[in-house]
Amino acid sequence: MEYLKFEDLPKAVHQITEQLTRLEELVASKLSGSPAETEEQFMTVEQAAQYLHLSVQTLYGKVCRRTIPFMKRSKRLYFSRDELKSYLKDGSVLTTNDYKNAVDELPLGVGRKSGRRNNRKGI
Repeated sequence: MEYLKFEDLPKAVHQITEQLTRLEELVASKLSGSPAETEEQFMTVEQAAQYLHLSVQTLYGKVCRRTIPFMKRSKRLYFSRDELKSYLKDGSVLTTNDYKNAVDELPLGVGRKSGRRNNRKGI
């Protein structure tokens, strides 16, 4: 580790001040959100496939089955980044503990086994 000499302190303080000013400007620009970030972004088929880590053919299959949100304008497909994020989040699966907690919070008799092996009477 290199130590500063007393004579070098004013120069070092000046450099630190400049770096701090640049950091403050960067943080302020990120917090305010530039117009490009707040504007909705649209992707082509290739971009959406790369974003979702799918092949283009798989993405076309999902479009054909209408299982993924898309827009079509003059024979071209477009995908909203925000809608694709929601699509991914909607596919989240409960963990075993989350499922058990959800079942435990249900009122008695709802979603629990009734004690009979079959629902048919007389068995």
